[in-house]
Amino acid sequence: MTDSVHFTSDSDEWETPDAIVQWANERWIDGAGFDLDPAATDANAKASTWFTKDTDGLSQSWFGHVWCNPPYGRQVGHWVEKAAAEAALGRCDVVMLLPARVDTVWWHDLVLAYATAVVFFKGRVKFVGAENSAPFPSVVVYFKAREQPSSASYFTSATLLGPEYIAETLGLADGTWKYIDLPSTFPVANRPINYAPVVSMNKAALDDPDSPVRAEMHIASG
Repeated sequence: MTDSVHFTSDSDEWETPDAIVQWANERWIDGAGFDLDPAATDANAKASTWFTKDTDGLSQSWFGHVWCNPPYGRQVGHWVEKAAAEAALGRCDVVMLLPARVDTVWWHDLVLAYATAVVFFKGRVKFVGAENSAPFPSVVVYFKAREQPSSASYFTSATLLGPEYIAETLGLADGTWKYIDLPSTFPVANRPINYAPVVSMNKAALDDPDSPVRAEMHIASG
């Protein structure tokens, strides 16, 4: 963020002291260094890649290890929401330096709900270029990237639709799924649907009024 010598409503852009960034780097990403600073200027970016006001970090995809000291005006909640969402999608880890506004909606709905860690500072932060310490308490919030499964399992019970149809419905491309037929231990007499296993049970058969599937299939009563 750009620096401001005085804390006034004229600017909500205050540059983070390098000591805080380095502390966060060591604490959460093992000293790997931050890959992205989405709320920076060309002069004070804290990562190898950064977005400025012109490139608008809120509209970009985030990646890697992210350091974010966002503008502290009314839009700060949007930045916290963006960080929480990007981490939830598994795209990045996000460390944010924020004003400790614990009475706000974004604090309760986003920080308390989704943050992995919250660290309060003892005392007030003195931002780069400022004559005095900030007139508000600060907090560092960490959103850890959610691990995305490499595969997903879908279970169907007594289905009348073939595995190819199910895969197509789920949007699974050919070669990316596997069908495993597991025998059921649930008593046949208690199943809601019984069918003759010698006929083809698929969507086309179900749609055909003359299909033997319709003749053999019945709904268990009682």
